[in-house]
Amino acid sequence: MTGRPAKKQAATGSDEADHTARAFIQQSSTLAQALFKNAPLGVKVVAFFGYAMAAVSVVALLVPPYELGKTVACLLILAGALIVLGRRYSGPATDAPTPYRPRLELDIRVLVQARERLQQARTKVHSRLNARGITIQGSEVRVNTFFPVYGSSGRDDDYTLHMLYEELTINMTSASERKVTYQPGQGATGAAFASGRPRIEERREPGRGVADVPEQVAPFVPTELKWVISIPLKQADGPVLGVMNIDGLREAGFDELTDCSMALIQEEAIDLAKLIAPYLTS
Repeated sequence: MTGRPAKKQAATGSDEADHTARAFIQQSSTLAQALFKNAPLGVKVVAFFGYAMAAVSVVALLVPPYELGKTVACLLILAGALIVLGRRYSGPATDAPTPYRPRLELDIRVLVQARERLQQARTKVHSRLNARGITIQGSEVRVNTFFPVYGSSGRDDDYTLHMLYEELTINMTSASERKVTYQPGQGATGAAFASGRPRIEERREPGRGVADVPEQVAPFVPTELKWVISIPLKQADGPVLGVMNIDGLREAGFDELTDCSMALIQEEAIDLAKLIAPYLTS
């Protein structure tokens, strides 16, 4: 009579141990799946052995017989597994660097407001040039904007400049031209972005377009292009967010272009920078 309760109690303890072990393994598996997602092969191997050692040691501790030597050995294995996993998953991650700077994400409401500012700048330049005796049609004064897309290396020069939004171009009728990209410091656009200062380029040779068009970009730029005014988009001492370009398909003198750049466009460029700055996303 006295042996049956003890046997039942032992069976109950074994069931509880088995249940606890299974729960630990299930939780470990769930956590491992989350950590393994998109992880490099080396990380997966280390984590797999760490969790395997931890699972084996926990199961061995919970299953009879409860001997001192076995308990000590299991605890040592468990401690080793925890150290391995702790070193791997604590501290800053270095395997997947994040983009150096955020990217611009503009909704339709902001795009409409930004386009209005670009239109104002284009109209001012057109009117100013006509007032200075330069005959140029409204359709021959164009606007485009370039924004950086940063790489994941963390370097300042790891970016390319793109026309990210077709809505922020005016009179740019060529789809291939809207796909043009610039490397750091390349062309008037790249120089304005890198330096944070306005840049003006005009035609220097008869029968050719502006002189500072990079060779790989030239096939996509119309030869009728005579000048480009590149204005960096930034607030006071803040970072450069992008570049606003206003260009023309009729000749204009450098003095007139400088007048347009300094007296007219920078106001719109600063307003545009203020408008888009809150929409930088990581």
